[in-house]
Amino acid sequence: MSSTRHSTAIAGLLLGLSLAACATEPTGSLEHTLRIEGAEDRWRAAHLTNYSFNSTVYCFCLDEFVGTKRVTVREGRVISVVDARTGVLNPVTWRQPIDSLFALVRREALANPELLDVSFDGRLGFPRRISYGDQPVDAGGIITIDDVRPNP
Repeated sequence: MSSTRHSTAIAGLLLGLSLAACATEPTGSLEHTLRIEGAEDRWRAAHLTNYSFNSTVYCFCLDEFVGTKRVTVREGRVISVVDARTGVLNPVTWRQPIDSLFALVRREALANPELLDVSFDGRLGFPRRISYGDQPVDAGGIITIDDVRPNP
């Protein structure tokens, strides 16, 4: 084989390997990103800025923080968090508006796509269930969202 053909073959092999590495490495993130974008587009199209929902958190956290809370959002900001079991008002910092959950999903899709399992509501697009991080080593959790209702 001539030197030129040999160099061309090696260059082709290296290009093929680098393209294969690029194609396989971000696949999980790309798939998550496309699903997240489609879901977030549906959420934005719903134009909900005043709404309430149930948020259930499972994690290795303080007992008060886990469990189901009824969250009320006005103008995109959490204004009330009530423990669904006891009816006790909790600090508003204990839950996030749905818009912020998309940011959490995006961060996890980039940082640990192999540890992210997320499902979205087919109609409104909000994340119904987010399982993220490595829960056995106390570095993750599960968040479920349901009963999303617009508020006047």
